Amino acid sequence: MEYVFGKRLYNGQETEFVKVITDNDYANFQDGRFVTYTFDNDTITITHNFRILFEYKRNIDLQGKYQVWYYIDNHTKETNFNKTINETITTHAAQLQEQSIILDDILVELLTGGVTENV
Repeated sequence: MEYVFGKRLYNGQETEFVKVITDNDYANFQDGRFVTYTFDNDTITITHNFRILFEYKRNIDLQGKYQVWYYIDNHTKETNFNKTINETITTHAAQLQEQSIILDDILVELLTGGVTENV
């Protein structure tokens, strides 16, 4: 299912809508119900929460996809970039650990004057 959000005039007021696109049948949301839609990929998570007011149009596009338009309200959108940030922090921590080990080895070699004991 694909969701497309937008705004248009209804009864002289700007009103939000959502167009729901599916491959094999019309979406069938009940009036007054809340819906949550989450878009998630490797870098971002976007969560939409909204209430269906009522359906105002439906059709099948030229590609054979089913489309239904609903007027909505109480629409909120949360965007989360933490995946990318957490991956960056993890990568940097690993790099710092590796560099710390190398620096420790160099420091030991400098302090011992390059002499190692054979035990």
